[in-house]
Amino acid sequence: MSIERLSFFYELFSLNYNMQYWQYTPGLELVQTTIEKNSYGYEIINEAALHDVIGKAAEEKVRTPFLIEHPYGMEWLCEIEYTAFSPSVIHLYGAFFTTSDPQMFVRQKLQESGLFGSSREKLLEMMLTLPVIPSVILLSYGVMLHYTLTGEKIPPFDIQIHSSHPTDKEAPFSTTIRTASSHAGVYEAEQMLLQMIRDGNLDYRKGLERSMRLSSGVKADYKDPVRSAKNNILTLLTLVTRAAIEGGLSPEIAYSLNDYYADRCEKTRSVSQTFSLSSEMLDDFVSRVHETKIQEGISLAIQEACAYIHAHLNENITIASLSSSAGYAEYYFSQKFKKETGQSISEYLGKARIDQAKILLKNPGYSLTDIQEMIGMTSRSRFYALFKQYVGISPTAYRNQNVL
Repeated sequence: MSIERLSFFYELFSLNYNMQYWQYTPGLELVQTTIEKNSYGYEIINEAALHDVIGKAAEEKVRTPFLIEHPYGMEWLCEIEYTAFSPSVIHLYGAFFTTSDPQMFVRQKLQESGLFGSSREKLLEMMLTLPVIPSVILLSYGVMLHYTLTGEKIPPFDIQIHSSHPTDKEAPFSTTIRTASSHAGVYEAEQMLLQMIRDGNLDYRKGLERSMRLSSGVKADYKDPVRSAKNNILTLLTLVTRAAIEGGLSPEIAYSLNDYYADRCEKTRSVSQTFSLSSEMLDDFVSRVHETKIQEGISLAIQEACAYIHAHLNENITIASLSSSAGYAEYYFSQKFKKETGQSISEYLGKARIDQAKILLKNPGYSLTDIQEMIGMTSRSRFYALFKQYVGISPTAYRNQNVL
């Protein structure tokens, strides 16, 4: 990487925002920084939790920019430079805020931290000098940083976010959706995305990328980034649920999914968790609509059996229970199912479970044991064998190739 090009990028960044720069070795030894070593900002960046995020990204050889969020609402932009296949230099820019008026949120978090007196006031004073960077502009800087380091052009969709909350067990790198500065073109982009969901278009992320360039939802400033993220995901969930029904997904299944993801959304504890959940949610809805489209022409009894299978993957589903619900004898129902779907009930159930596992594997917050339980497979060896049968590689290999 040309030092001149990187210096030019930093100068451009610093023209508009008072931005600090940090450079580390792959072992997280500080090479240089533009901030004074005895400042509060220096102490925060050297917190173990923040270093853990950067170190894990280096271990996993993440090759796109990512954002790191701090419990106090601060963020950093980071990218790892590689020589051949090994990390060589870690570049970090920050800290900054993306919330337009962070003061109230910061004061609340400092109060919850237990800091009092002059220490809290000094930290607050330092934090309120940090720049506020609109999200869309920040994403643009991330794209430019990657181009500066690699010469490769990437979409903003590839810029990921991770929380440094030390107690969170969550997806390490999840797609970030940010707030734009105006509503121009938002409706058109939203309709494009929703139409792709109605169509069950597995390539829907192109529509999502366009939406991200414009807006991520409600613009109300709640002073709490986590609450704002939850509200935007819940709004998206409502739109997606209706689009899925319009696309042919059973209302019973769609509304059950709505309740399921709304409940999980409220239980998230950080911005990165909500965005990771939104990615899983969209994949789930689109894949189900896609499956429904494929099933057109199948009798209502078999469609309902298929819908039941997808809605109860974590349960013990038997041919006896399915045939009883449909009002047929087991043998006749099994023959009818295979004739109309082209698969036996056990084959269909196995594939449905593996398709769901593929969605869940993109969220590293779930262990393989968690996923195995969520799709109703009690045998790890059976899970691995079935996954490899349908996908061609192991669950671990698939995760490494597709982690968000």
